[in-house]
Amino acid sequence: MNVIVRKLHSKGRMLFKDEPERQAKFAGKLKVAENRLHKLGRVVITAQLIDTIDATATTVAELYDVVLLWADARQMRLRGFEEDTNGVQYAQTWEIEFT
Repeated sequence: MNVIVRKLHSKGRMLFKDEPERQAKFAGKLKVAENRLHKLGRVVITAQLIDTIDATATTVAELYDVVLLWADARQMRLRGFEEDTNGVQYAQTWEIEFT
């Protein structure tokens, strides 16, 4: 499904709580699936935002241990953990709008 994702946290801290319109938006296809991740040593539910601009599919952002917080007709919110380039995991929430 084509979506626009807005990340609500940066390194575990809330971004622009009083001004959510200032948060960066990312467009792409949303894929939520159960995956076995060897680096974690277990099966987890992951959410991936995949870039759809060119022919090669590139993962823009990924959440681990995803939980659906709420869903409505054109929006939903997912919570999970994202990993930075150093392997540190931070809490993250995605606000998702279907396009």
